[in-house]
Amino acid sequence: MNGKCGASAIAQKQDLKRLSEIISKESQNLICGEIASELVYLDLNTKTFIWRCEDEKRELFYGDYLNIGNGERPIPKLLFKYQNDTLYVYAYKEWKGLNDTILYHAPFHNIYNDGKICMGNARIKILRNDDFKTFITRLTFLFFRNPGTELHHTLYGNLNNFHIDLKNMNAFPESVLIQIEDKTKSILKL
Repeated sequence: MNGKCGASAIAQKQDLKRLSEIISKESQNLICGEIASELVYLDLNTKTFIWRCEDEKRELFYGDYLNIGNGERPIPKLLFKYQNDTLYVYAYKEWKGLNDTILYHAPFHNIYNDGKICMGNARIKILRNDDFKTFITRLTFLFFRNPGTELHHTLYGNLNNFHIDLKNMNAFPESVLIQIEDKTKSILKL
């Protein structure tokens, strides 16, 4: 409806085909093709994409001077948002749909209080041949490959020590997550 996927609605094959046809016809600069199962929101007018990343262990990188040590660590469930060439990330514990999921500050370096990610020199623009899956996969990859170097908040106390401790954990301790006052609906307004 109005170029947007419904919240938590299951897209039918014919809906996805029609969406792909609309995108292909309306603009050469818009992304088209296979839609990733992780994608939970899409607004073609503003080129806004929101997708989920399940909790698992990921290879994380840090600036050498932080003395944290690169390596695999458990991460919380994450919700990414791309809009206006800017990438945001939030954590969540339980997915209840786009408007009812409680968001938490993502406990990583290079993230501001509003969830905006400082990507350094990484380019996060839509490329001419991108499809939905390639685009969000690349942005997720860039986020995790971007070395943690800066602290833009002190929400998690000594984030460096926290990430050192994470290296010895099998699962991310959700109890440490700090809730954001608004629910996911608020990120649509950013």
